[in-house]
Amino acid sequence: MQRFALCGPADTLLPRVRQLRDLGLDRIVVVPASRDVDASAIDASISAFAQGVIPSL
Repeated sequence: MQRFALCGPADTLLPRVRQLRDLGLDRIVVVPASRDVDASAIDASISAFAQGVIPSL
């Protein structure tokens, strides 16, 4: 899973996202949840990524 996907809180994601960026990755695809997840949980996931990961890049 760690080779092909990233999941978890910001402090787990940031080191790997930074590593990928340093290797030359300049785009990331965010898939916050599957279709059967409650919309409020999806919104919370998107907000957490936007506030906890993106500003630190």
